[in-house]
Amino acid sequence: MTMRKAADFFTYPIRNPADDWGFELTTVGYYHAAPRSPYPPPGHPKTHTFEWRTGRQLAEYQIIYIPAGSGSLETRTQRSEVRAGDLILLHEGDWHRYRPDSRTGWETYWVGFKGPYIESYVRERLFTGRSSVSRTIGHREELISVFEQLIRLSKRDGALFERVSLGALLQVIAHASIAPATDTSARSPATPSEKAMAFLRENLFTDIDLQHLASSFGLSYSRFRSVFKDDTGVAPHQFLLNERLACARRLLEDPSVEIKTIGYKVGFHSPSYFSRLFRRKTGLTPSAARAARL
Repeated sequence: MTMRKAADFFTYPIRNPADDWGFELTTVGYYHAAPRSPYPPPGHPKTHTFEWRTGRQLAEYQIIYIPAGSGSLETRTQRSEVRAGDLILLHEGDWHRYRPDSRTGWETYWVGFKGPYIESYVRERLFTGRSSVSRTIGHREELISVFEQLIRLSKRDGALFERVSLGALLQVIAHASIAPATDTSARSPATPSEKAMAFLRENLFTDIDLQHLASSFGLSYSRFRSVFKDDTGVAPHQFLLNERLACARRLLEDPSVEIKTIGYKVGFHSPSYFSRLFRRKTGLTPSAARAARL
């Protein structure tokens, strides 16, 4: 599969017309926007880049997943808040713009696609109308894994990898097409532990005062810690560290991001502390982990 590559994890496959399955993968990518950083990032082709002032329209459909952070989506008819665990579903030809909250930043995976199969069998399962929408599906490690598989496949050439990529694309579409009313993972957080996890993921790259978070639920920190650990198996601080390290591992996939800045990007104040913690948790230094995965 021949590709055009932009910066970071942006890829734009060039379709082989002799291998037509009725739908095609047009783009796949990953981007981490730190708090207060410029957005959107440079490097996309003219068909996909946009400025906030003008927005854009695409000649394809896109699914964008936000594992961490928060932001907003605007169309001609509505403005939607977007939080960690949400999908943005972009309808072909619909004017839109989106961006992270400058206070929180965000982390995004995306995939673009089009074709007669999409029009005949997929579009009505994703959209109730012809507008772009946001949808809550919750935190899904398995969906992140599928996006990471798509990114790895996009770096390989050959018809086999192109066809396997289409299979992975269908998995992403399956996650996005489940109706929220029938998906228990998409319900709003109800317990203090669920609300705390949602808050920590939305604010993952910022300074978080766990004592203040506990008091927002009317609990002392010791009581909050006990309840959270009973519900999740880990203490709140450990959960926060684990989520930041998981994001750091994803950033290590991108060789254009300097290792010394990754700790800062995911919320650690000290690169040396980040490196020590990463090694203690994974058994590898960040540089060794990057070398093993590239």
